[in-house]
This record gives sequence, C-alpha cells and structure tokens, in this order.
Amino acid sequence: MRGRYPFYLWLIPLVWAIGTTAQHRFPGDENALYILSAIPGFWVAPIFMLAHISKEAIPLGVVLAGLPVVVLVGWMLERLGVPKLLWVFLFVSLSVAICHLTVTSYPSIERAIGANGSLWAYRLLGVNLGLYLSVPLSIVATVVIRSVKGCRAIRKTCGES
Repeated sequence: MRGRYPFYLWLIPLVWAIGTTAQHRFPGDENALYILSAIPGFWVAPIFMLAHISKEAIPLGVVLAGLPVVVLVGWMLERLGVPKLLWVFLFVSLSVAICHLTVTSYPSIERAIGANGSLWAYRLLGVNLGLYLSVPLSIVATVVIRSVKGCRAIRKTCGES
C-alpha cells in the first residue's frame, strides 16, 4: 500500500457486502445460496440464534461480522501486490462461469428458476463465489509469475540464457 491507492482494501469488501446483501433478497432454496454468499460473516449465526435476533437484522449483522474478514483479505491482496488486471479477469470470468454452470446444471432455465426462485439467485451466487475463488487463484498466479520472473533473472545473471 506504500503510496498507492488501496484498490483491494475497499473493492473486495464492497463487492462482498453488496453481493451478500443482495443474495439475502434472492436466497435460493432453503437459503442455501445465501449461506454460501455469507460465509465470511456467517460465524455470527450462532450468536444470532442464542440472542434471538430478528430476521430483519440478519443481513446487516452478517455484513458487519464479515467486513473485518474481507477487509483483511483486501489488505492481503494489497500487500502481496496482486496485479489488478489479473484479479479482475479471474473475478469476472469465474463469476460468469459459475453462474452459467449452476444454471445449466438443470435441464432448463425454468427448472433452474423453479429450484432457486430467480436467475438473480444464480447471478449473485456467481459474483460471490467468483470473489471467493478469484482471491486465492490470483495469489497463486502472482506467486507463480514472480517465481518465473525471478528464475529468468537468476539465469540471465548467471549467463545461462
């Protein structure tokens, strides 16, 4: 983050907070898709159950509980210097692929909608799972890219080009 605009520090939490809140509106069958989308903040669920928190407060509570987790993830991406274009490419392509795969896992779009309520449930699941998968994959890709560049630099320095 040295002198740079903290891209991931605000974008990752924002995407997750909007995605999980919207997913609450289109939760899928028996809230299954919402539970997947709320993973970073779902640790607070037992506390909600014990405290008998109203259902209306759940989305806000999940977002508030999950924000420190996703801010930490954004901070980690900043510190590792993950290329923005790499992450954006992975995020968008994985989101689209997940949405497509989940809808086409049913014999028809009508059956998919019947199973989880609307296409928005699938779109939002794609965004949230795309976010979850793009983070570790972009970290791994960054490490691999840096390792390859480092090996090339070492070979060039040693005169083995």
